[in-house]
Amino acid sequence: MCQHVLYYQADELEKQVKSKKLAEKERKRMVQEIGLSDTESEARALLKWKASLKNQTLNSWILNPNNKTSHRGWIGIDCNDQARVTGVSLVRFNLNGTLDQFDFPSLPCLATLDLSFNHLDGTIPATIGTLSNLTDLALLRNGFSTPIPNSLDAPKHFNPQSFNMWSEFKYSSSNWIYEEPVFIGSLREPSHRLSGSLPSSISGLPLVTLFTDDNNFSGAIPADFGQSNQLEDINFSSNSFYGALPSRVCDNNKLMYFDASYYSFMGLLPESLRNCTSLIWLSLNKNYLDGNISEDLGNYPDLSGLYISENQFFGFIPQNIGKTMPNLTFLSVGNNHITGPIPSTLMSLQYLNASYNHITGNIPSSMPNMMRLSLSNNLITGSTSASVGNMSELAIFNLSENNLTGTMPSLPPTLNYFMISNNHIMGNIPNSIGYLSNVYILDVYGNGLSGIIPPSSGNCSLLEVLDLSNNNLLENIPWSLGNLENLLTFRLNDNKLSGEIPSSLKNCSNLEIIDFGENQLSGDIPPWIGESLS
Repeated sequence: MCQHVLYYQADELEKQVKSKKLAEKERKRMVQEIGLSDTESEARALLKWKASLKNQTLNSWILNPNNKTSHRGWIGIDCNDQARVTGVSLVRFNLNGTLDQFDFPSLPCLATLDLSFNHLDGTIPATIGTLSNLTDLALLRNGFSTPIPNSLDAPKHFNPQSFNMWSEFKYSSSNWIYEEPVFIGSLREPSHRLSGSLPSSISGLPLVTLFTDDNNFSGAIPADFGQSNQLEDINFSSNSFYGALPSRVCDNNKLMYFDASYYSFMGLLPESLRNCTSLIWLSLNKNYLDGNISEDLGNYPDLSGLYISENQFFGFIPQNIGKTMPNLTFLSVGNNHITGPIPSTLMSLQYLNASYNHITGNIPSSMPNMMRLSLSNNLITGSTSASVGNMSELAIFNLSENNLTGTMPSLPPTLNYFMISNNHIMGNIPNSIGYLSNVYILDVYGNGLSGIIPPSSGNCSLLEVLDLSNNNLLENIPWSLGNLENLLTFRLNDNKLSGEIPSSLKNCSNLEIIDFGENQLSGDIPPWIGESLS
């Protein structure tokens, strides 16, 4: 049997308990009068709600009069050994309607209710508060309106056994549980986003998981947030919070995932976060945070992803970062004020974004697992040949706006984007460029490249952007470039090309931008150029 013990202190809440008990007694009396078992009444309660929906795909929800437990086989329904309904999970079932006919008191054993990603609207009935065994409630991405029912006022009012089960506290997009019922604005907007501030009482909940991402929450995070000593996963991203990061966010040293990106947080990293050795993922992109990263980044032995781009951090990336963070795979520190060289200890790194800083030195040759390398708009010097040659899985290489020298490196066939514009690269474009069957962007604008455009370039059939402008390229435009049917942007301006524009380029029917100016081309401008670009 399921227990229904609720503890309330206020007189009003005591009245609610009495009302709930009377409702349960009335339900049992009616069940007894019509001769139904508890399992049958639960099944009929679900069918009553199904019948109220405007659109649903619950075809398996059919009552078998010869089998009182037939609902155990219904899609989305979980039952215990006594065939009592313990779970209703109908995520992305295209349900359209309300919860008005959802008879919560008829499902006293319900522990899990997940109706996320549907088209439900209206209010959340106050009778949901009769579900004293409820441990997991998710109504994300619907259109429910506020206010939140008082019957879900606070998990602290439930018995201690149930209380611990409210540890996963999801607050995303269309959700419900507050310690204090607060009007948080309409959820009937097209985006169905919540607004307002987080209640201070949230700090006292024994949360393990808290998601507020992709809403319109504002204000400061409560200063003592994190004191519950249970938090493992926090996502505050994409809201309008401001002020300092909560100082006690990792007091427990259990926090593994923390995302506070895309806000207006400011100030230094709190000490508890700097010393949080349990972290696996830390994302603080696009804030106003500052501090010396060579001093503020602690020892994170399990950290896999570190994202602090678009802030005001300064200093240099610690040279021993590969030892203090041996599992680091993703590092994003772009758009800050970081100086010094890229450390040579980042052996495990697969993604590095340090663009728009003041990075100096050479590209390390000790990053064999690198897949996405973005170091544009820095002061990096030296050749690319030694480093790129060791990156056999490289997909993105962006070192535009630096001081690179030497020749174009031999590029791996895995490459999707190659951008080295505005450097000092000399020599010829290698014939091996024709092996880049997966490349979408090839941008070598503003270097000192000479020689011919390799005819093998026409083998790069996926190319969408080809920019060879502002170099010293000679002779004719290869006929084979007409094979680049996906080309959108084609720039050859400011070179020393000669001959006529090949008619094969008419096959590049998707062209939006074409610039062949400042060359030594002859002949007429083909009429197809005007037709294509019109």
